[in-house]
Amino acid sequence: MVRRTSLTITKTHLDASEQRIRSSITDLARHFTGSLGKEREHTDQRFDEVDAKLDAIMEMLAMRQEMQNLIRELKAKGIILDESKIFVS
Repeated sequence: MVRRTSLTITKTHLDASEQRIRSSITDLARHFTGSLGKEREHTDQRFDEVDAKLDAIMEMLAMRQEMQNLIRELKAKGIILDESKIFVS
């Protein structure tokens, strides 16, 4: 024999359940947003590091080009230079 029990759900029960669900969703959203903020901060930091390295590389390439131009000018004026001692390959 199966016994059936009657469960009475009142508006108060529904309101309390709704509040718990809303609170859980709010907590989850807050946690997710916080995690995204931390991840974005880390990503921004990495981009700054990469940007600084790219700037250094660009500056080094520009300086190398200036050195090659200087060597070309000096050679044109008859000054003999050993480029292997200037540039490391």
